[in-house]
Amino acid sequence: MAIKATLKPIPRIKDHPLLGSFREFNSNRLALFRRVEQECGEIGSFGMGPFPATMLNSSELVQQVLVDQADAFSKNSPQYNAMRPVSGNGLLSSEGDYWKRQRKLMAPAFVPRRIAAYAETMVAYTAQMQAGWRQGETVDIHKEMIRLTMSIVGKTLFDAEVFSEADGLGAAFHTAAEYINQIGSNILSAPLAWPSERNRHTRAALHLIKSRVGGMIAERRNAPEEHGDLLAMLMAARDEQGQGMTEEGILDELITLFLAGHETTANSWAWAFYLLASNPAAYAKVQGEVGSVLAGRAATAADLPHLIYTTQVLKECLRLFPAAYIMTRVAIRDVNLGGYLIKQRFPVIISQYAIQRSARYFPDPDHFDPDRFTPAHEKRLPRHAWMPFGAGAHTCIGSHFALMEGLLILATLAQRCTLHLVPQQRILPQAGIAIFPKYGIRMWVENRV
Repeated sequence: MAIKATLKPIPRIKDHPLLGSFREFNSNRLALFRRVEQECGEIGSFGMGPFPATMLNSSELVQQVLVDQADAFSKNSPQYNAMRPVSGNGLLSSEGDYWKRQRKLMAPAFVPRRIAAYAETMVAYTAQMQAGWRQGETVDIHKEMIRLTMSIVGKTLFDAEVFSEADGLGAAFHTAAEYINQIGSNILSAPLAWPSERNRHTRAALHLIKSRVGGMIAERRNAPEEHGDLLAMLMAARDEQGQGMTEEGILDELITLFLAGHETTANSWAWAFYLLASNPAAYAKVQGEVGSVLAGRAATAADLPHLIYTTQVLKECLRLFPAAYIMTRVAIRDVNLGGYLIKQRFPVIISQYAIQRSARYFPDPDHFDPDRFTPAHEKRLPRHAWMPFGAGAHTCIGSHFALMEGLLILATLAQRCTLHLVPQQRILPQAGIAIFPKYGIRMWVENRV
Protein backbone atom coordinates (compact mmCIF):
# COMPACT_ATOMS: atom_id res chain seq x y z
CA MET A 1 0.00 0.00 0.00
CA ALA A 2 1.38 3.40 -0.95
CA ILE A 3 2.53 5.67 1.84
CA LYS A 4 0.70 8.96 1.94
CA ALA A 5 2.86 11.97 1.14
CA THR A 6 1.60 13.80 4.25
CA LEU A 7 4.70 12.91 6.19
CA LYS A 8 7.28 15.35 7.48
CA PRO A 9 9.56 16.92 4.86
CA ILE A 10 13.21 15.91 5.04
CA PRO A 11 15.41 18.99 5.64
CA ARG A 12 18.12 19.64 3.05
CA ILE A 13 21.33 21.59 3.35
CA LYS A 14 21.94 24.44 0.94
CA ASP A 15 24.06 23.20 -1.93
CA HIS A 16 24.48 23.63 -5.69
CA PRO A 17 21.17 23.37 -7.63
CA LEU A 18 22.70 21.04 -10.24
CA LEU A 19 25.82 19.50 -8.70
CA GLY A 20 24.44 19.33 -5.18
CA SER A 21 27.24 18.43 -2.76
CA PHE A 22 29.03 16.20 -5.25
CA ARG A 23 32.35 18.06 -5.02
CA GLU A 24 32.30 18.25 -1.24
CA PHE A 25 31.46 14.53 -1.02
CA ASN A 26 34.61 13.77 -2.98
CA SER A 27 36.94 16.33 -1.42
CA ASN A 28 35.78 16.68 2.21
CA ARG A 29 33.21 14.00 2.96
CA LEU A 30 33.65 14.06 6.72
CA ALA A 31 32.94 17.79 6.92
CA LEU A 32 29.90 17.33 4.67
CA PHE A 33 28.45 14.63 6.91
CA ARG A 34 28.91 16.76 10.01
CA ARG A 35 27.32 19.76 8.29
CA VAL A 36 24.24 17.72 7.43
CA GLU A 37 23.96 16.52 11.03
CA GLN A 38 24.47 19.96 12.53
CA GLU A 39 22.18 21.87 10.15
CA CYS A 40 19.38 19.34 9.67
CA GLY A 41 19.14 17.40 12.92
CA GLU A 42 17.95 13.78 13.11
CA ILE A 43 17.60 13.45 9.34
CA GLY A 44 18.88 15.52 6.43
CA SER A 45 19.63 15.35 2.76
CA PHE A 46 22.09 16.68 0.23
CA GLY A 47 22.43 16.38 -3.52
CA MET A 48 24.59 13.91 -5.39
CA GLY A 49 24.26 15.72 -8.66
CA PRO A 50 20.50 15.96 -9.29
CA PHE A 51 19.72 13.01 -7.00
CA PRO A 52 19.08 13.39 -3.25
CA ALA A 53 20.91 11.32 -0.65
CA THR A 54 19.36 11.04 2.80
CA MET A 55 21.45 10.91 5.96
CA LEU A 56 20.19 9.46 9.23
CA ASN A 57 21.67 11.21 12.23
CA SER A 58 19.82 9.79 15.22
CA SER A 59 20.15 6.51 17.08
CA GLU A 60 16.39 6.00 16.77
CA LEU A 61 16.41 6.18 12.96
CA VAL A 62 19.48 3.96 12.80
CA GLN A 63 17.54 1.39 14.84
CA GLN A 64 14.70 1.59 12.32
CA VAL A 65 16.92 0.96 9.27
CA LEU A 66 19.33 -1.61 10.66
CA VAL A 67 17.01 -3.51 12.99
CA ASP A 68 13.27 -2.80 13.06
CA GLN A 69 12.74 -2.35 9.30
CA ALA A 70 15.94 -3.93 8.04
CA ASP A 71 14.00 -6.04 5.53
CA ALA A 72 12.97 -2.84 3.72
CA PHE A 73 16.56 -1.93 2.90
CA SER A 74 19.25 -3.52 0.74
CA LYS A 75 23.03 -3.31 0.44
CA ASN A 76 22.59 -2.83 -3.32
CA SER A 77 24.25 0.58 -3.05
CA PRO A 78 27.19 2.18 -4.91
CA GLN A 79 29.42 1.71 -1.83
CA TYR A 80 29.02 -2.07 -1.69
CA ASN A 81 28.70 -2.58 -5.44
CA ALA A 82 32.10 -0.91 -5.91
CA MET A 83 33.68 -3.31 -3.41
CA ARG A 84 32.22 -6.55 -4.78
CA PRO A 85 34.79 -7.04 -7.58
CA VAL A 86 37.44 -7.32 -4.82
CA SER A 87 35.63 -8.65 -1.73
CA GLY A 88 33.21 -10.81 -3.73
CA ASN A 89 30.22 -12.03 -1.76
CA GLY A 90 31.85 -11.86 1.67
CA LEU A 91 30.00 -10.79 4.81
CA LEU A 92 30.70 -7.12 4.12
CA SER A 93 28.65 -7.02 0.93
CA SER A 94 26.40 -10.10 0.99
CA GLU A 95 22.87 -10.19 2.36
CA GLY A 96 19.77 -12.36 2.56
CA ASP A 97 19.82 -16.12 3.11
CA TYR A 98 23.38 -16.46 1.80
CA TRP A 99 24.65 -13.89 4.32
CA LYS A 100 22.74 -15.59 7.17
CA ARG A 101 24.28 -18.98 6.34
CA GLN A 102 27.81 -17.62 5.99
CA ARG A 103 27.53 -15.61 9.22
CA LYS A 104 26.27 -18.65 11.12
CA LEU A 105 29.08 -20.82 9.77
CA MET A 106 31.70 -18.22 10.70
CA ALA A 107 30.38 -17.22 14.12
CA PRO A 108 32.10 -20.00 16.15
CA ALA A 109 35.51 -18.80 14.93
CA PHE A 110 34.91 -15.35 16.43
CA VAL A 111 33.60 -16.11 19.90
CA PRO A 112 35.79 -14.49 22.61
CA ARG A 113 37.21 -17.85 23.72
CA ARG A 114 38.56 -18.52 20.22
CA ILE A 115 39.79 -14.97 19.72
CA ALA A 116 41.75 -15.05 23.00
CA ALA A 117 44.07 -17.61 21.41
CA TYR A 118 45.48 -14.87 19.16
CA ALA A 119 46.52 -12.57 22.00
CA GLU A 120 50.06 -13.95 22.19
CA THR A 121 50.56 -13.33 18.46
CA MET A 122 49.34 -9.75 18.75
CA VAL A 123 51.64 -8.96 21.68
CA ALA A 124 54.68 -10.71 20.19
CA TYR A 125 54.42 -8.94 16.84
CA THR A 126 53.89 -5.56 18.53
CA ALA A 127 56.94 -6.06 20.75
CA GLN A 128 58.97 -7.16 17.73
CA MET A 129 58.00 -3.98 15.86
CA GLN A 130 58.93 -1.76 18.81
CA ALA A 131 62.25 -3.55 19.30
CA GLY A 132 63.26 -2.31 15.85
CA TRP A 133 62.71 1.35 16.77
CA ARG A 134 65.83 3.26 17.81
CA GLN A 135 65.80 5.83 20.58
CA GLY A 136 64.81 9.22 19.11
CA GLU A 137 63.93 7.72 15.73
CA THR A 138 61.05 9.24 13.76
CA VAL A 139 58.45 6.76 12.49
CA ASP A 140 55.24 7.16 10.52
CA ILE A 141 52.89 5.46 12.97
CA HIS A 142 50.30 4.94 10.24
CA LYS A 143 52.70 2.92 8.10
CA GLU A 144 53.95 1.06 11.17
CA MET A 145 50.39 0.08 12.11
CA ILE A 146 49.71 -1.08 8.54
CA ARG A 147 52.76 -3.36 8.70
CA LEU A 148 51.84 -4.60 12.16
CA THR A 149 48.23 -5.43 11.38
CA MET A 150 49.31 -7.13 8.16
CA SER A 151 51.64 -9.39 10.17
CA ILE A 152 48.91 -10.16 12.69
CA VAL A 153 46.25 -10.86 10.07
CA GLY A 154 48.69 -13.03 8.09
CA LYS A 155 49.36 -15.20 11.13
CA THR A 156 45.75 -15.42 12.30
CA LEU A 157 44.29 -16.02 8.82
CA PHE A 158 46.92 -18.28 7.28
CA ASP A 159 49.31 -19.27 10.09
CA ALA A 160 52.02 -17.44 8.11
CA GLU A 161 54.96 -16.43 10.30
CA VAL A 162 56.26 -13.73 7.96
CA PHE A 163 53.51 -11.88 6.15
CA SER A 164 54.31 -8.47 4.71
CA GLU A 165 54.37 -6.45 1.52
CA ALA A 166 57.72 -8.10 0.79
CA ASP A 167 55.83 -11.38 0.46
CA GLY A 168 53.97 -11.92 -2.82
CA LEU A 169 50.65 -12.79 -1.19
CA GLY A 170 50.95 -9.97 1.34
CA ALA A 171 51.69 -7.51 -1.47
CA ALA A 172 48.69 -8.78 -3.44
CA PHE A 173 46.37 -8.31 -0.47
CA HIS A 174 47.76 -4.82 0.05
CA THR A 175 47.11 -3.96 -3.61
CA ALA A 176 43.51 -5.15 -3.24
CA ALA A 177 43.11 -3.03 -0.11
CA GLU A 178 44.57 0.01 -1.89
CA TYR A 179 42.06 -0.42 -4.70
CA ILE A 180 39.17 -0.49 -2.21
CA ASN A 181 40.64 2.57 -0.49
CA GLN A 182 40.85 4.41 -3.81
CA ILE A 183 37.28 3.69 -4.88
CA GLY A 184 36.11 4.56 -1.38
CA SER A 185 37.76 7.97 -1.72
CA ASN A 186 36.06 8.86 -4.99
CA ILE A 187 32.41 8.48 -5.83
CA LEU A 188 33.20 8.09 -9.54
CA SER A 189 35.78 5.39 -10.23
CA ALA A 190 36.34 3.33 -13.32
CA PRO A 191 35.12 -0.29 -12.98
CA LEU A 192 37.75 -2.92 -12.35
CA ALA A 193 37.42 -4.17 -15.93
CA TRP A 194 38.58 -0.77 -17.25
CA PRO A 195 42.12 -1.11 -18.73
CA SER A 196 43.94 1.29 -16.40
CA GLU A 197 47.32 0.58 -14.82
CA ARG A 198 45.81 0.44 -11.31
CA ASN A 199 43.10 -1.94 -12.44
CA ARG A 200 45.61 -4.20 -14.17
CA HIS A 201 47.64 -4.41 -10.95
CA THR A 202 44.48 -5.10 -8.94
CA ARG A 203 43.29 -7.83 -11.30
CA ALA A 204 46.72 -9.45 -11.19
CA ALA A 205 46.71 -9.24 -7.38
CA LEU A 206 43.27 -10.86 -7.16
CA HIS A 207 44.40 -13.62 -9.52
CA LEU A 208 47.42 -14.29 -7.29
CA ILE A 209 45.29 -14.25 -4.12
CA LYS A 210 42.77 -16.70 -5.51
CA SER A 211 45.52 -18.92 -6.90
CA ARG A 212 47.65 -18.96 -3.72
CA VAL A 213 44.82 -19.20 -1.20
CA GLY A 214 43.00 -21.72 -3.37
CA GLY A 215 46.22 -23.73 -3.33
CA MET A 216 46.35 -23.51 0.47
CA ILE A 217 42.80 -24.81 0.73
CA ALA A 218 43.53 -27.71 -1.64
CA GLU A 219 46.78 -28.54 0.17
CA ARG A 220 45.09 -28.66 3.55
CA ARG A 221 42.27 -30.81 2.25
CA ASN A 222 44.73 -33.28 0.75
CA ALA A 223 47.11 -33.35 3.72
CA PRO A 224 45.16 -32.20 6.77
CA GLU A 225 47.07 -31.25 9.90
CA GLU A 226 46.33 -29.13 12.94
CA HIS A 227 46.21 -25.38 12.29
CA GLY A 228 44.85 -22.78 14.68
CA ASP A 229 44.18 -20.14 12.05
CA LEU A 230 40.90 -18.77 10.74
CA LEU A 231 41.37 -20.51 7.38
CA ALA A 232 41.27 -23.87 9.15
CA MET A 233 38.13 -22.90 11.05
CA LEU A 234 36.34 -21.69 7.93
CA MET A 235 37.24 -24.92 6.15
CA ALA A 236 35.96 -27.01 9.06
CA ALA A 237 32.67 -25.11 9.50
CA ARG A 238 29.50 -27.12 8.75
CA ASP A 239 25.81 -26.27 8.72
CA GLU A 240 22.94 -28.42 10.05
CA GLN A 241 23.05 -30.56 6.91
CA GLY A 242 26.77 -31.16 7.28
CA GLN A 243 27.61 -28.90 4.35
CA GLY A 244 30.56 -26.49 4.46
CA MET A 245 31.45 -23.36 2.53
CA THR A 246 32.38 -23.49 -1.12
CA GLU A 247 35.96 -22.67 -2.04
CA GLU A 248 34.73 -19.41 -3.57
CA GLY A 249 32.87 -18.62 -0.37
CA ILE A 250 35.99 -19.20 1.74
CA LEU A 251 38.05 -17.02 -0.60
CA ASP A 252 35.53 -14.18 -0.42
CA GLU A 253 35.43 -14.31 3.38
CA LEU A 254 39.23 -14.40 3.68
CA ILE A 255 39.61 -11.35 1.43
CA THR A 256 36.90 -9.54 3.40
CA LEU A 257 38.52 -10.46 6.72
CA PHE A 258 41.88 -9.27 5.49
CA LEU A 259 40.49 -5.90 4.39
CA ALA A 260 38.66 -5.44 7.70
CA GLY A 261 41.51 -6.72 9.84
CA HIS A 262 44.30 -4.84 8.10
CA GLU A 263 43.46 -1.45 6.59
CA THR A 264 40.59 -0.35 8.82
CA THR A 265 42.13 -1.33 12.14
CA ALA A 266 45.55 0.03 11.18
CA ASN A 267 43.95 3.43 10.69
CA SER A 268 42.16 3.22 14.04
CA TRP A 269 45.29 2.36 16.02
CA ALA A 270 47.31 5.10 14.27
CA TRP A 271 44.69 7.65 15.30
CA ALA A 272 44.77 6.27 18.85
CA PHE A 273 48.45 7.09 19.23
CA TYR A 274 47.90 10.50 17.66
CA LEU A 275 45.21 11.25 20.25
CA LEU A 276 47.32 9.93 23.14
CA ALA A 277 50.33 11.99 22.09
CA SER A 278 48.02 15.02 21.84
CA ASN A 279 46.72 14.40 25.37
CA PRO A 280 49.76 13.73 27.59
CA ALA A 281 47.77 13.38 30.83
CA ALA A 282 45.69 10.56 29.37
CA TYR A 283 48.83 8.97 27.91
CA ALA A 284 50.54 9.03 31.31
CA LYS A 285 47.45 7.54 32.95
CA VAL A 286 47.41 4.68 30.43
CA GLN A 287 51.09 4.01 31.06
CA GLY A 288 50.49 4.06 34.81
CA GLU A 289 47.64 1.57 34.57
CA VAL A 290 49.58 -0.70 32.21
CA GLY A 291 52.60 -0.63 34.52
CA SER A 292 50.44 -1.52 37.53
CA VAL A 293 48.53 -4.33 35.81
CA LEU A 294 51.40 -5.92 33.89
CA ALA A 295 54.24 -5.30 36.37
CA GLY A 296 56.81 -5.61 33.58
CA ARG A 297 55.56 -8.81 31.93
CA ALA A 298 53.93 -9.20 28.52
CA ALA A 299 50.20 -8.55 28.27
CA THR A 300 47.74 -11.44 27.91
CA ALA A 301 44.04 -11.71 27.12
CA ALA A 302 43.41 -12.28 30.83
CA ASP A 303 44.72 -8.76 31.56
CA LEU A 304 42.14 -6.98 29.42
CA PRO A 305 39.34 -6.72 32.03
CA HIS A 306 41.84 -5.01 34.35
CA LEU A 307 42.89 -2.37 31.78
CA ILE A 308 39.85 -0.27 32.61
CA TYR A 309 41.11 3.20 31.73
CA THR A 310 42.97 1.92 28.67
CA THR A 311 39.67 0.47 27.45
CA GLN A 312 37.99 3.84 27.97
CA VAL A 313 40.76 5.48 25.93
CA LEU A 314 40.36 2.99 23.10
CA LYS A 315 36.60 3.50 22.99
CA GLU A 316 37.01 7.27 22.93
CA CYS A 317 39.54 6.95 20.09
CA LEU A 318 37.04 4.80 18.17
CA ARG A 319 34.36 7.39 18.83
CA LEU A 320 36.42 10.15 17.24
CA PHE A 321 37.86 7.98 14.46
CA PRO A 322 35.58 4.94 14.06
CA ALA A 323 36.86 1.87 12.25
CA ALA A 324 33.86 2.20 9.91
CA TYR A 325 32.63 5.74 9.30
CA ILE A 326 29.82 5.11 6.80
CA MET A 327 27.12 2.55 6.06
CA THR A 328 24.75 2.79 3.09
CA ARG A 329 21.45 1.15 2.29
CA VAL A 330 18.88 1.47 -0.50
CA ALA A 331 15.13 1.31 0.13
CA ILE A 332 13.56 -1.62 -1.73
CA ARG A 333 10.09 -0.14 -1.22
CA ASP A 334 8.60 3.11 0.05
CA VAL A 335 9.26 3.28 3.80
CA ASN A 336 7.80 5.38 6.61
CA LEU A 337 10.89 6.05 8.66
CA GLY A 338 10.02 7.85 11.86
CA GLY A 339 7.47 10.01 10.07
CA TYR A 340 9.64 10.65 6.99
CA LEU A 341 9.12 9.10 3.57
CA ILE A 342 12.08 7.21 2.11
CA LYS A 343 11.18 6.42 -1.48
CA GLN A 344 11.88 3.12 -3.16
CA ARG A 345 15.36 2.87 -4.73
CA PHE A 346 16.55 5.96 -2.84
CA PRO A 347 19.80 5.65 -0.83
CA VAL A 348 20.21 6.34 2.86
CA ILE A 349 23.53 7.05 4.53
CA ILE A 350 24.44 6.37 8.15
CA SER A 351 27.67 8.02 9.21
CA GLN A 352 29.13 6.73 12.47
CA TYR A 353 31.59 9.61 12.27
CA ALA A 354 28.81 12.23 12.29
CA ILE A 355 26.66 10.50 14.91
CA GLN A 356 29.59 9.86 17.25
CA ARG A 357 30.60 13.52 17.00
CA SER A 358 27.07 14.80 17.56
CA ALA A 359 26.54 17.18 20.47
CA ARG A 360 23.18 15.56 21.16
CA TYR A 361 25.00 12.45 22.41
CA PHE A 362 28.44 13.74 23.36
CA PRO A 363 28.81 17.24 24.85
CA ASP A 364 31.81 19.12 23.42
CA PRO A 365 32.05 16.28 20.88
CA ASP A 366 35.45 17.12 19.37
CA HIS A 367 37.13 17.04 22.78
CA PHE A 368 39.04 13.87 23.69
CA ASP A 369 37.57 12.61 26.97
CA PRO A 370 37.94 8.92 27.91
CA ASP A 371 35.67 9.48 30.92
CA ARG A 372 32.72 9.38 28.50
CA PHE A 373 33.18 5.60 28.67
CA THR A 374 33.25 4.97 32.40
CA PRO A 375 30.74 2.16 33.10
CA ALA A 376 28.21 4.64 34.53
CA HIS A 377 28.44 7.05 31.58
CA GLU A 378 28.43 4.30 28.97
CA LYS A 379 25.19 2.83 30.36
CA ARG A 380 23.45 6.15 29.74
CA LEU A 381 24.40 6.31 26.07
CA PRO A 382 21.50 5.65 23.68
CA ARG A 383 21.76 2.51 21.61
CA HIS A 384 23.74 3.14 18.39
CA ALA A 385 25.21 6.44 19.63
CA TRP A 386 28.55 4.56 19.61
CA MET A 387 28.88 2.00 16.81
CA PRO A 388 32.41 2.04 15.37
CA PHE A 389 31.98 -1.50 14.00
CA GLY A 390 28.47 -1.01 12.62
CA ALA A 391 25.18 -1.99 14.22
CA GLY A 392 22.32 -4.44 13.94
CA ALA A 393 22.63 -7.95 12.54
CA HIS A 394 25.44 -6.82 10.23
CA THR A 395 27.72 -5.60 13.03
CA CYS A 396 31.30 -6.53 12.13
CA ILE A 397 31.87 -10.17 13.08
CA GLY A 398 35.47 -9.31 14.01
CA SER A 399 34.67 -6.55 16.52
CA HIS A 400 35.90 -8.60 19.51
CA PHE A 401 39.08 -9.44 17.61
CA ALA A 402 39.65 -5.76 16.81
CA LEU A 403 39.03 -4.53 20.35
CA MET A 404 41.38 -7.12 21.79
CA GLU A 405 44.03 -6.27 19.20
CA GLY A 406 43.71 -2.54 19.88
CA LEU A 407 44.00 -2.97 23.65
CA LEU A 408 47.00 -5.28 23.41
CA ILE A 409 48.80 -2.98 20.97
CA LEU A 410 48.11 0.06 23.18
CA ALA A 411 49.22 -1.76 26.33
CA THR A 412 52.36 -3.25 24.78
CA LEU A 413 53.58 0.01 23.27
CA ALA A 414 52.62 2.04 26.35
CA GLN A 415 54.74 -0.34 28.40
CA ARG A 416 57.75 -0.22 26.07
CA CYS A 417 57.90 3.34 24.72
CA THR A 418 56.36 6.81 24.53
CA LEU A 419 55.47 8.23 21.13
CA HIS A 420 55.68 12.01 20.63
CA LEU A 421 54.21 13.98 17.73
CA VAL A 422 56.78 15.59 15.46
CA PRO A 423 55.88 19.31 15.47
CA GLN A 424 54.83 21.37 12.45
CA GLN A 425 53.34 18.56 10.39
CA ARG A 426 50.00 18.57 8.61
CA ILE A 427 47.72 15.80 9.86
CA LEU A 428 44.63 15.57 7.70
CA PRO A 429 41.87 12.96 8.12
CA GLN A 430 40.83 11.59 4.74
CA ALA A 431 37.82 9.36 4.03
CA GLY A 432 38.50 6.22 2.01
CA ILE A 433 37.52 2.70 3.00
CA ALA A 434 38.17 4.08 6.50
CA ILE A 435 39.44 7.39 7.89
CA PHE A 436 43.18 7.54 7.22
CA PRO A 437 45.77 10.29 7.75
CA LYS A 438 46.38 11.59 4.23
CA TYR A 439 49.98 12.65 4.92
CA GLY A 440 50.75 10.09 7.60
CA ILE A 441 51.48 10.79 11.27
CA ARG A 442 55.15 11.26 12.14
CA MET A 443 56.14 10.51 15.72
CA TRP A 444 59.47 10.25 17.48
CA VAL A 445 60.27 7.37 19.78
CA GLU A 446 61.26 7.55 23.42
CA ASN A 447 61.97 3.97 24.40
CA ARG A 448 61.23 2.89 27.97
CA VAL A 449 62.78 -0.59 27.75
